[in-house]
Amino acid sequence: MGVKTGSFVPFMVQSLQKYNFNVFVMTRNLLQQNTLPLTVLLTIALFSAFAWATDLEDSEYSRAVNTALTASEDIWAKEVLATGDPSYDKVKDYLRPLLYSTGKTYQDYAPYNVVLGLEDGVRPLIAAASDGSGIYVDKYCSDDALLFHVGGNGTERFGTSLDHLGEVHWEEGWLPVLHTSYTTADGAKWRQELATLLPKNPGDKLVALGRFELADGASADETLRITLPPNVETRHAETRFRASAGKQEGNTWVWKPSDDKVFFYAFALGNSLPSDLKVDADAYREAKSQWCDYWRQRVEKDGTLFSVPEQLVMDCQRNKLYQNLVLRWRYSVGNAVYDNDFYQPESSDAMMVLTTYGYTEEARKGLAELMQWDKGPRFYLNWEKAEKLVHGAEYWHYTRDDAFVREHAETYRTFMRDFQQQMANDPRGLLTPQRFSGDIPEAEYNTFHLAHAWRGMRDMARIFARLDYAQDAAEFEPAAEKLRVNLTTAVTASQRRLLDGTLFLPWHLYQPETTIYDPVCATRLGSYWNLGIPYALCSGFIPIDGNDMDAILGFMRQHGSFLLGMVRFNYYPTDIAAYKPQGLAGYYTHGMDNVYLPSVLRVLAARDETDSLLVTFYSYLAHGMTRGTFIAGEGDSIGVYPGHWYRSMYGAFTNAQNAAFLQALRTLLIQETYDADGEPFALRLTPATPRVWLEDGKKIGFLDAPTIFGPVSGEIVSHLQENRVLAEWTLPSRNPPGAIHWRLRLPDEKTIVSVKVDDKVHDRFDSATGVIDMTGIKGAVSVEVICRGSN
Repeated sequence: MGVKTGSFVPFMVQSLQKYNFNVFVMTRNLLQQNTLPLTVLLTIALFSAFAWATDLEDSEYSRAVNTALTASEDIWAKEVLATGDPSYDKVKDYLRPLLYSTGKTYQDYAPYNVVLGLEDGVRPLIAAASDGSGIYVDKYCSDDALLFHVGGNGTERFGTSLDHLGEVHWEEGWLPVLHTSYTTADGAKWRQELATLLPKNPGDKLVALGRFELADGASADETLRITLPPNVETRHAETRFRASAGKQEGNTWVWKPSDDKVFFYAFALGNSLPSDLKVDADAYREAKSQWCDYWRQRVEKDGTLFSVPEQLVMDCQRNKLYQNLVLRWRYSVGNAVYDNDFYQPESSDAMMVLTTYGYTEEARKGLAELMQWDKGPRFYLNWEKAEKLVHGAEYWHYTRDDAFVREHAETYRTFMRDFQQQMANDPRGLLTPQRFSGDIPEAEYNTFHLAHAWRGMRDMARIFARLDYAQDAAEFEPAAEKLRVNLTTAVTASQRRLLDGTLFLPWHLYQPETTIYDPVCATRLGSYWNLGIPYALCSGFIPIDGNDMDAILGFMRQHGSFLLGMVRFNYYPTDIAAYKPQGLAGYYTHGMDNVYLPSVLRVLAARDETDSLLVTFYSYLAHGMTRGTFIAGEGDSIGVYPGHWYRSMYGAFTNAQNAAFLQALRTLLIQETYDADGEPFALRLTPATPRVWLEDGKKIGFLDAPTIFGPVSGEIVSHLQENRVLAEWTLPSRNPPGAIHWRLRLPDEKTIVSVKVDDKVHDRFDSATGVIDMTGIKGAVSVEVICRGSN
């Protein structure tokens, strides 16, 4: 029986337009005929609430993106490599920039926020809107904020029109002073700066310092209005807010430019401003200088800064170090999603990257804090314990900090004895099945949990032996070997060889039937497999250069795991060319989740896959973070979303994303390898640098860079016009590597002709690979390399 839909038709048309364009096209005419059966009508209404919408943008860009996502292989990476060495300019135009992130709640969209703060997440801190619209105390969703309006009578929110927003950037490209600019609807151009007052005494709170300038054009009623926080009493506003000019009107500060086109303000994040704080041009300039000098010292002097001849890379490196010195173990701060939260292994990964950049005390403190916490028994305690063992052992290898291991020895023993007890109680000699991750509740025998448990127990047992805990070592190392054998049996029974010769390694073992994810990101479980399985691959459980590793990586590369070398992900999931209406920023369609890139980087480095490393490095620099400010969220969108020209990310910013870039950069310059028994073996120097970094007159250098063999320093200077490259090396001697290989990736098809070390002929080099064998050399040496062109 048909029914008259009456006024229900416009509602349904609107609903179907919003939720699913395909359903809308198919049913619009039937709805308008007023004869669609009621049961069908209700079914469609219910379906529309859960359906994915098809991509409404039909453009050359969207078609190119969808083609790349549909391809089984990483066709964009292949395109880039076909042109020679990858570079930023070669990859930057494949995807649009990131801009949107989460806003007041995890479900909102807003321009991303940046954070200005003190080290180690000290509160309060500034979460500033990247569009210049406001600054917030501690979190982007806070009501304790300053909101900025400009234009005629101050009625236009700064940054409202993204088309009128200028470039957002840091001071000198990286220092934590935020620069924004905005042109109002009536043509007035405003510039804004945000800095902070460096606290003078312990316990002092941060003070936000701002500068506004009317740079060009204005009507007579051009006005800056600053809305003060609702908890600031009108008559006591100056205790937290002070300005160089203007007046207070209710809970708003009002300034009208006259002859003076520049305005300054100070805003206390704590209870009150310092009573003697001046707010004028000189005071602002001095405070900004002190703030910048502090971070110059911390980033450029106190740790290891890798000097390379590419300004964008240098700016990103410096700013990422700033961000992670603020974050430390914290997964993120300043947003409505992950503020002040932690995760294993992501937070420990970030601590280890700080270790490799010379911030060993900061990393030590962070790892110690993480030892105290877990996500609780409903989650993945085995994986958390495994990661604490793995990273504790790794930290020891870099620092030889015996005291750290001794301080936590009893905790490590507790972890390993728990593993032994689980193995004894389990019918297959494995650890008790636990949930995959925070988002996937299924409890299974998990491949990468178990691989890391084996690795952590083996490595810590060996360190215990070195620290004269002989009884512990004798107990735990055989237990680790037993776990390895049992895991090998499980993996052998569960993995599947495909007709194309590739090998699928499942994340859940001993299932009645192994589900092969093909394409990898077509399903939610396949997407999470893509994030998790690299942890198993980098654990050493599978020989890094063996046939099985070749076949497993072959499966990932031929079945959609990567795009431009980055880690693909599909949260909901959606079809290609579709999106989840009102889905989470960064996740509403096919995307990537480079929080989990560090494990992939470890695998690529261990396999000496230079081309893949370079594609990933530059793609991540271009597309895994915002342009000009280097902010990276958890997951990033790739597909388009109607009405959003820019891409989006979830919960910016994160320590693990920052660590991914820093790790990738270091991997181009320094790599360490382990032998088949898991012992440190080889040191590779500049193994994957872009060839343009050694063009004539360019330099590469680093000082006291930590390695698992001890600190190493080097400076390489190119004199290619003279067919020479000169280098000064200080090679590690603490525990000398079994091999030292320095690779010169020379431009212009030049090859090595001869080498001298301290003026003595050195004939251990390979012209074809550019590798100079420096095995056995210790301490400071000078090296001269003579090269020639292919002709």
